[in-house]
Amino acid sequence: MNPEELLKIQLFVSVGTGISLNTATEIIQGLVTKESHIPLPTRLADLETHIARRALHST
Repeated sequence: MNPEELLKIQLFVSVGTGISLNTATEIIQGLVTKESHIPLPTRLADLETHIARRALHST
């Protein structure tokens, strides 16, 4: 995803102990893929909830 595309998306990044906002932003930008503007770990967790929900409702 190029910087212009990233500017169109709102991501809320919070810093933690020992990490700056710039570093946190760089990490998140590295986790965003072309398929989704959601960072990959969050996207994978979301997909797993869809699978679990389908399994729960199919029984």
